[in-house]
Amino acid sequence: MSTENNIVTFFNKRYPNGRYSETAPAHFNVEKDRYDRFSLDIGWAMRSMHSNRRMRGMAGGNCRRYKKTCNGFIVCKDENFPFFMFQRRPRITEAAVKNQINAGCPGCSGSLYHDRTCRAHAFFYFEINVCTLVHFGEHNHNQMDNDDDHQENPPHYLDKHLSNKQQQKLDQYLDNYKQHDEEPVGYERAPLPQRKAKGLVSGILDKEGTIANSVRSINPVLGNLDRVNYEIRKRGKNTKESSTDDKDMFSKFEELENEYPDYITSANITSHSFIITFRAPLMPKYVNFKAFPCITDVTYKAFPKDRYLCSTVLYFPEIRKHSLIFQAVIGGLKKEHFHEYFLAFFSLYKIDFTSSDNFMGMVVDFSLSQKNGYLSAYNIYSCGMTDGLKYLKGCYIHWMQSVQRISSIHAVVPVDKRTTFLELTVKLRTTVDDTEFNATCNNIVSEFPDTRKWLLW
Repeated sequence: MSTENNIVTFFNKRYPNGRYSETAPAHFNVEKDRYDRFSLDIGWAMRSMHSNRRMRGMAGGNCRRYKKTCNGFIVCKDENFPFFMFQRRPRITEAAVKNQINAGCPGCSGSLYHDRTCRAHAFFYFEINVCTLVHFGEHNHNQMDNDDDHQENPPHYLDKHLSNKQQQKLDQYLDNYKQHDEEPVGYERAPLPQRKAKGLVSGILDKEGTIANSVRSINPVLGNLDRVNYEIRKRGKNTKESSTDDKDMFSKFEELENEYPDYITSANITSHSFIITFRAPLMPKYVNFKAFPCITDVTYKAFPKDRYLCSTVLYFPEIRKHSLIFQAVIGGLKKEHFHEYFLAFFSLYKIDFTSSDNFMGMVVDFSLSQKNGYLSAYNIYSCGMTDGLKYLKGCYIHWMQSVQRISSIHAVVPVDKRTTFLELTVKLRTTVDDTEFNATCNNIVSEFPDTRKWLLW
């Protein structure tokens, strides 16, 4: 099935420049009283100025207008970098652009600059069953060669989204798109068992050297392995592949181990204990537990029901960001599941708890099961030591979420005393004096008795 089959409105012209107009079908949702199933992507990074604005027209109140303006470009200001001043795609929202700039240049980690001087803009008019794109203004960046009819992307300005035409090409390349018998010129279908991201990007599909055109020829952005994996996952597995997986689960697991040797470190898939742990083989050489704390979090929607992805990251000053050092698929969120996770983590990295200087600590969610699982794993791993709480820290964000949640339960915290409760929790978090900390805990329990169990964490 095509990934675009739910989209009614899309535009064929990519990167229009100057005055340009194009029409496309439109779908009006009567129940929601708005147009839907549309994509207003025209290539450029366009930020929204207003949307779904009602206009007078032939359709009465059903005529709507969207306005978008160009968000300019991002450049690296490091003169020693080979791509100095190359105009690249910015993100859309102000917050996203700020994060992009704060992260620095992905190539040299230098500073980035966001140029917003481009005045090109576009209107999208929805009326009855037609959407009309009207583009105004010349873009002052990333100009394409007008003599090159085959150039679809401006230089260094890669698409964030594939166009409808490119989606169809990729669908057909993956042999998922069944609505058309003819294949796009220049593309050959990749054999079913060989749909691996590396093979699709390189064009060499198997060990025997089967050659096919690289998916980069569809769009340069598909040269990124993560993006190709995302596109494959988005389309879902082919029926034939799924049935093969169901029939031979263990061979598939073995194939995964062979493809990524030494990544999977342990696996227990019994009904009483389900955990599969993995990490990069060379990671133990680079971790510094003395200088930086670990952060552990759970992803809830990575797998079907009753399976969760638990991850631990650590800061690496060489790349100025946190990086993944350990992961596991766990079979639940109870104490025993986190006990297995942390015990595997301690054992794999051979954590030395003989001195508190050897391990900075572990930051976890505001979760009693994570806390108890950590402490029980620490007790077993350290041969009976009971001081594991000194290494454990709660996440500030989850703590504040918990404070807001408990303060919103009026049976526990009356409305007229909510301010008092919040002031006490701030003091509880910020004080460095043990006496004041204990006094604050007593004040909270005395003033709000039903918070006793919550405060135990």
